[in-house]
Amino acid sequence: MMWWIVGVVAFVVILLLSIVLHEAGHFATAKLFNMKATEFFVGFGKRLWSFRRGETEYGVKAIPAGGYVRIIGMSDVEEVAPQDRPRAFYRQKAWKRLIVLASGSAMHFLIAFVMLLGIGLLADQHRETLTIGTVSPCVTQAQSNECAPGAPASPAALAGLQVGDRVVSINGVEVTGWRDLVNRVRAAQDQTVTLVVDRGGSLVTLRPDLVARSIPGGAGELAEQRGYLGASSQPETYKLSPAGAFDYSVSTVGEAVRLTGTALGRIPAGIGNVIDATFFGGQRDPEGLVGVVGIARLSGDTLASDQAPAGSRITQFLIMMALLNVFIGIFNLLPLPPLDGGHIFLLLLERGRALIYRLMRRPDPGHIDPSKAIPIAYVFVVLLITLTALLAAADLINPVKLPT
Repeated sequence: MMWWIVGVVAFVVILLLSIVLHEAGHFATAKLFNMKATEFFVGFGKRLWSFRRGETEYGVKAIPAGGYVRIIGMSDVEEVAPQDRPRAFYRQKAWKRLIVLASGSAMHFLIAFVMLLGIGLLADQHRETLTIGTVSPCVTQAQSNECAPGAPASPAALAGLQVGDRVVSINGVEVTGWRDLVNRVRAAQDQTVTLVVDRGGSLVTLRPDLVARSIPGGAGELAEQRGYLGASSQPETYKLSPAGAFDYSVSTVGEAVRLTGTALGRIPAGIGNVIDATFFGGQRDPEGLVGVVGIARLSGDTLASDQAPAGSRITQFLIMMALLNVFIGIFNLLPLPPLDGGHIFLLLLERGRALIYRLMRRPDPGHIDPSKAIPIAYVFVVLLITLTALLAAADLINPVKLPT
């Protein structure tokens, strides 16, 4: 229970720190370009605590649902004192405004990169080898990997596969890695395969009779039949070099970007699954939509899990937080007001319009006022609040659980 509470609290703390650093990105770049920032707050609503340093008030507000930096001149309708007009946001060059707007999301990518780089440098890495680590005595249940009463012996046990054997080939084809072996076994349902292993320096040929095991699919998906051997790899522990840690961080952020794009594209379909699972007793898609409450629960479950040592659990938790920051960074770049991406879209639209006018030898029509997008912002905020409430209900009534 203690580890679960630690996980939930750590999630909240990291999320709040990410918000602070997001706003710090906007604030630092605005200051860099001599724009005037009068407020730097975490949260919204009633002011709980603040202090002033120079021209900026720093503080915390009652609703911890984000944060903001107030840079004067974000809107044309805002009244700006004559002496401050040269420092107003809308008076700055487009490339400066673009950097300030994008710097919040850039901080989330930087947070993820630094966290993953630290994991790569400090944490033990594990990779599967072709050496057999365990041999199951029976055909286990797919969801629990436990032997049910009366379960038949596993193909690996019947064929005489032993812990410490190193797999060399299957059906005469050299095996390149554990994942290659798994894929070949899964594809060979109900077949007798020829397995050559290195046992203490001698090659031994085994002929296990594989069986087909049913693997449950996700929500709305049929179960899949896969070949089953009944053996697992003996993992190898190693450390990454600084160059390897850098590559690991970059590649993991890149994969997180790809997964985020997939997740955003699945939101419309995912809403239907969440409604069905919450109010009509349907099955929650384990790879579907999860809200803040669900991520907090998964954070606690990750650290409280008894299926891995503490170091591995902490590493998995930190990876989850890094991936969450990538998601937040990309989500914030969506071209919808009031997100930063909405402001960036208007800025790009403004400069595109200016280019067209210049080609037509007409004067620049000037700045596009973000306040014109307020109706769209209201609609988006209402939809976002509705989705957030729906996900909170789903995460409480029918939460997503860690795979076993």
